[in-house]
Amino acid sequence: MTTQTTNINLDSPSLVLDTIFVWKGAGHELQQSNPKYWDSKCYLRIYQAYSMPSIVLCSDLDEQDTGTSITNSAEV
Repeated sequence: MTTQTTNINLDSPSLVLDTIFVWKGAGHELQQSNPKYWDSKCYLRIYQAYSMPSIVLCSDLDEQDTGTSITNSAEV
């Protein structure tokens, strides 16, 4: 019988979440009355390591009509 050993580096961040995040972005009244135009989305990635704080990355999608950019939303 053989056993396999896995080395885990507790100092190296691991990806724990990789998704597209959707939120209500800013917009004028006409956009707010139509949820299709008001929705905004971005990539959301979270990395965690045992010995350091979590790392959260939000970035714009590489496509059109993604609503309010994450850069502008973060300012608010």
